[in-house]
Amino acid sequence: MKIKLLKLSLLGLFTLTMIFGGLSRQRVLADPDGAPTGRSGAPGETTCAASGCHTSFALNSGTGKVAISGLLANGYSPGQVIAVTVTMTQANIVRWGFELTALDDQGRAAGTLAVTDSVRTRLRTGNFGGGQRQYLTHTQTGNTVSTWTMRWTAPAQSVGKVTFYAAGNAANNNGGDTGDYIYTTSEALLPMSSVAAVAAVSAASYAPTGGVPAQSIAALFGGGMASSTLAASTLPLPTDLGGVKVRVKDALGTERDAPLFFVAAAQINFLVPDATSNGAATLTVLRDGNPVGQGNITVEAVAPGLFAANANGQGVAAVF
Repeated sequence: MKIKLLKLSLLGLFTLTMIFGGLSRQRVLADPDGAPTGRSGAPGETTCAASGCHTSFALNSGTGKVAISGLLANGYSPGQVIAVTVTMTQANIVRWGFELTALDDQGRAAGTLAVTDSVRTRLRTGNFGGGQRQYLTHTQTGNTVSTWTMRWTAPAQSVGKVTFYAAGNAANNNGGDTGDYIYTTSEALLPMSSVAAVAAVSAASYAPTGGVPAQSIAALFGGGMASSTLAASTLPLPTDLGGVKVRVKDALGTERDAPLFFVAAAQINFLVPDATSNGAATLTVLRDGNPVGQGNITVEAVAPGLFAANANGQGVAAVF
């Protein structure tokens, strides 16, 4: 009788072990409920590719990418609320994940992150770099989509440049941590007061008034727009010359990077992008991804001008 009871006890213990052990293992495999804190690739942190979990491929080695959008080209003002979006792309991927944080140049949390879609995103906090940081990441439901939007509120007072760091996981859904690609990116946002004003005119007439048509040459004047003087030497014209870009946002809200002829600290010559709609357009000068100048120009259907032989818009015409 004692032997029989012992056998029954052992059988019951084994059964409970299998049940709870199986449930535990199932939870581990089926609970991708957000990335651990400190995996955004920000200073003082690591990524899931380097922390021993998703290690099949080197960081940023795949064909996909993770991108941050929604940051304003003209910078942030104290207390301003901005919708920030993280998007991942890669072919043949069925599960996705991300983590984002916002820091100042000292590595401190900058502004406040908040959830706007509680079904797909969640907020976590963690201590890194000597202070507490906020992290937006995906939920278990949110790992079936590749785009996530959240809210960022700027600090009550300017803290200088704010950098958003994001890491993304393009996963193959094999129930484990193998075969997944990890990507990182960052985008900087300057205080609005530090984005200098620039003036844009026709490169033919240099007239302070009037507009320019699409596919015409325009000139920007300002300061600190480029770290060196460069002229384009290839066709088609590059849209990035020495880390400098001119982004044109037309009256319909469409943004295009302008082809560049010449860049210098005080002047940039560029081609107004094809298909830019008529009306008021906003120009943003980016240097190494950071906005350093902003101005406006009017795009018109027709705006005749004379290129002067002395290249200053005055004197004998060189080209009509």
